[in-house]
Amino acid sequence: RKGAGKHIGVLDLTSIHSLTDSILLEYVIPSVKFSMQRLSLKNCRQLTRKGVSELKKLVYLQALDLGGCCNVSPHDVIALSRELKSLQELHVSGLGW
Repeated sequence: RKGAGKHIGVLDLTSIHSLTDSILLEYVIPSVKFSMQRLSLKNCRQLTRKGVSELKKLVYLQALDLGGCCNVSPHDVIALSRELKSLQELHVSGLGW
């Protein structure tokens, strides 16, 4: 439903193993890009650089957990962190080193 998530500020998608880049790009990010402040994608193991790089569209994001996202590299996270000007917390244990 269009606009259904426009007021969501905190979203925990921890261990949603079926969450893919395409779902993130098509449904999650467009729905919450102007409201999301805290997001957990911990152990979402199908996510890759493609999906994670688009998190830069979450302009008010203050806290992000990408721990256990084994298809995401430290370089991907560093690039993203430079784009997210509001980011204050970043959790990344267990990345695909």
